[in-house]
Amino acid sequence: MDKVLKYLMENFPDNEPIFIKELEIESMPKTTLRVKIKELTDAGLLVRYSTGVYYLYTPNTDGVSHDISAEEIITKKYIKKNGVTTGYNSFNAFITQNREKSTFYIVSNAATSDHRVIKMDNFVIDIKKPKTVINDSNFRVLQFLDMINELKNDDIKSNSHLKNDVRAYLKNMGISPLDLRDFVKYYPDKIYKSLFELDLISFTEF
Repeated sequence: MDKVLKYLMENFPDNEPIFIKELEIESMPKTTLRVKIKELTDAGLLVRYSTGVYYLYTPNTDGVSHDISAEEIITKKYIKKNGVTTGYNSFNAFITQNREKSTFYIVSNAATSDHRVIKMDNFVIDIKKPKTVINDSNFRVLQFLDMINELKNDDIKSNSHLKNDVRAYLKNMGISPLDLRDFVKYYPDKIYKSLFELDLISFTEF
């Protein structure tokens, strides 16, 4: 069996995004790897989703391969890598009226600049760098503080449903005042005022 195909089959489940840029095969130069990838694609063993993104061809019982989705690619590249949380959907992703279906709003450790817009196939990825390194234990807190930082106090005050939704999020996600205190230091000073004025947290809790 071809060395590259064997490596891919041993390291990537069927229909999982494969990022060629991230592949490292011992003793194989990148130029050789690219040639091998093209050969496997031409032979129908790999499917090219977009530039640098492939997946193994695995037809189902009807002989049709399952197409991977943009969500699967974005999740693996920016949100969950090797089972570890490295990003999250940003504030705009939760405000339906502000979100275009073809746009994904992401905050990720993989961001190379404070804010960048990337085009991938027919989709747009609006990606931001986090205030601090994202991990499994803090991503919910950072996600919440991002939301408060972006929302205007008057918008929440004038919308009781939105205010209740924000409070419910805190409760449902198990975010405590101590969690907020540990990470609010990474945000502008105005966020302290927002948390207090909106009765989302009391002075005695800080």
